[in-house]
This record gives sequence, C-alpha cells and structure tokens, in this order.
Amino acid sequence: MKKSRLAVLTAAILAALPMQAHAQLVLLGQSAETGGGLGAVPTLLVLQNPGGTTAASGCIGPAGVNCGFVDAKVQAGQSQLRAVSAFPGLTGGSFRLFFNAVEPGNDNTVTVNNAVVRLYSGSTQVFSSAAFTTALTLNNTLSGTGNYGFLFGLSASDQSLFNTALAANPSAMIGVGASLTNVSGGNESFAVGTVGGGGTTSVVPEPSTYLLMASGLVAMGLLQRKRRNS
Repeated sequence: MKKSRLAVLTAAILAALPMQAHAQLVLLGQSAETGGGLGAVPTLLVLQNPGGTTAASGCIGPAGVNCGFVDAKVQAGQSQLRAVSAFPGLTGGSFRLFFNAVEPGNDNTVTVNNAVVRLYSGSTQVFSSAAFTTALTLNNTLSGTGNYGFLFGLSASDQSLFNTALAANPSAMIGVGASLTNVSGGNESFAVGTVGGGGTTSVVPEPSTYLLMASGLVAMGLLQRKRRNS
C-alpha cells in the first residue's frame, strides 16, 4: 500500500509539470553559464529588431539559398553556418542550441514564434527540424550578452533523422532560422554546442518546475505524517 500511494502521488506530480516540447525543438531549461559572449561561442545567428518594432526574424543558410525566414536585420558579420566537423562526437542526442535574449531593463519576456535547425550539404538541405506548432513565451531572460539564457535540444524523433543525415553528409553545415516577437533590445543570438563539448552549459530547471517539485515533497511529507498519526 505504501508503494502504491507513493507511485500515485509521484505520477500526479509528474503529470502536473509543464510540457516543454514545442514541435521538434525541446526547451531544456535556462543555462547558468556566463562570460561567453559573441565571438567566444560558436554563434549561428544574430538578430536585432528594426527600430520602432518589436519583432525580429531571419535565418542563416548557404549563399543564394532561401532559408525560409524573412530577413529583418540579421547581423551578417556575426551570423554564419557552422561545420559539423567542428563538434567532435556530435549526434542528435548531444546537439544543443543556445538562445541568448538580450533585453534591456526590466523587459525580460521574449516570444519565440518559430525556431528551426537545419543541416546543409552544399546548397542542399538534408535535415530540418519541424516548425513550431505553438509560440513559446520565455520569461526571466538573463540580461546581457554572455548569459546564454535558454537551452534547446532535439526531440527523440528528430535525433534519429539528424543522425541519418549526419552519417550520409559528414561535411554538412549547421544553420538555423528564427522568428521572435516581444523584443525590445538586442542582439538576440543563437549558438550551437554539444553535451560535454565546447560551449556546453549546465541546465537550470524553470522556477515553475522547482515550485511543483517542492509542492510534491510537501504533499508526501503530509501524507507520511497523516499515516503515522493514524
């Protein structure tokens, strides 16, 4: 009976945790590492919203190839494709995408309407993660370039497709495209890294996850106390 109650309570806590998968990119949490600003990490894409607007979008792909996102002030000198060979041991499971949202003052909410990771062999696209099905609002963005902010990985299904494309195209290049709203500063940047490799950051669970876990621990404590009293 004791195991049964604990299992039911644990299942209820896990069921209450927020779903963080948006299409094929999975939000893993906030990165805690600092001091890795532009030029110090393998940046793929840097965006800045045009003056007087709150939206930023764009993508990086091979020259002459339509990479699918309207170019709204892509910082060309800081945006570039990255060779998969630069990341030894790269797999779909170890791939990480870092999103650094630089918002001034207390304006620390950004909405990611879409973000897509792609692999290119020459001018041919050989892999693309699926588009977002719903927009993702990110709260409590870490201020200042050098705080990576948010960490994404590939879903299990996309990991398999990524590995297949990688095996067939070992000299492929990594690109990314994104569409953002509720931005008021910049630059907003995306960088690539791997688990255990250069640019890897630790993952800090969302505050809401901490709250739910704490609530679950309190509930289990009260349950045990009730059983002892009875």
